[in-house]
Amino acid sequence: MTAEELKKLDKMIRDIPYPYRENFPSLKKMLRDISDQQDVSVSSVVQQYLAWKWSK
Repeated sequence: MTAEELKKLDKMIRDIPYPYRENFPSLKKMLRDISDQQDVSVSSVVQQYLAWKWSK
Protein backbone atom coordinates (compact mmCIF):
# COMPACT_ATOMS: atom_id res chain seq x y z
CA MET A 1 0.00 0.00 0.00
CA THR A 2 1.18 3.52 -0.68
CA ALA A 3 1.68 6.13 2.00
CA GLU A 4 -1.43 7.96 0.81
CA GLU A 5 -3.54 4.80 1.10
CA LEU A 6 -2.18 4.22 4.60
CA LYS A 7 -3.00 7.81 5.59
CA LYS A 8 -6.52 7.32 4.25
CA LEU A 9 -6.87 4.08 6.22
CA ASP A 10 -5.60 5.80 9.36
CA LYS A 11 -8.19 8.54 9.00
CA MET A 12 -10.97 5.99 8.47
CA ILE A 13 -9.90 4.10 11.60
CA ARG A 14 -9.74 7.30 13.64
CA ASP A 15 -13.26 8.21 12.45
CA ILE A 16 -14.67 5.02 14.01
CA PRO A 17 -15.52 5.60 17.67
CA TYR A 18 -13.94 2.86 19.82
CA PRO A 19 -12.73 0.78 16.84
CA TYR A 20 -11.20 -1.93 19.02
CA ARG A 21 -14.19 -2.41 21.33
CA GLU A 22 -17.83 -1.82 20.43
CA ASN A 23 -17.21 -1.12 16.75
CA PHE A 24 -14.70 -3.90 16.10
CA PRO A 25 -17.05 -5.56 13.54
CA SER A 26 -17.02 -2.29 11.56
CA LEU A 27 -13.23 -2.21 11.66
CA LYS A 28 -13.03 -5.84 10.51
CA LYS A 29 -15.39 -5.16 7.60
CA MET A 30 -13.42 -2.09 6.56
CA LEU A 31 -10.13 -4.00 6.64
CA ARG A 32 -11.70 -6.87 4.67
CA ASP A 33 -13.00 -4.46 2.02
CA ILE A 34 -9.61 -2.78 1.68
CA SER A 35 -7.85 -6.13 1.42
CA ASP A 36 -10.26 -7.18 -1.33
CA GLN A 37 -9.59 -3.94 -3.23
CA GLN A 38 -5.82 -4.34 -2.86
CA ASP A 39 -5.99 -8.09 -3.63
CA VAL A 40 -3.98 -8.94 -0.50
CA SER A 41 -4.82 -10.64 2.78
CA VAL A 42 -6.33 -8.80 5.73
CA SER A 43 -3.26 -9.65 7.81
CA SER A 44 -1.08 -8.01 5.16
CA VAL A 45 -3.12 -4.80 5.36
CA VAL A 46 -2.88 -4.81 9.16
CA GLN A 47 0.85 -5.54 9.04
CA GLN A 48 1.51 -2.71 6.58
CA TYR A 49 -0.61 -0.30 8.59
CA LEU A 50 1.11 -1.15 11.87
CA ALA A 51 4.56 -0.91 10.29
CA TRP A 52 3.67 2.50 8.84
CA LYS A 53 2.15 3.69 12.12
CA TRP A 54 5.14 2.39 14.13
CA SER A 55 7.57 4.30 11.92
CA LYS A 56 5.93 7.63 12.76
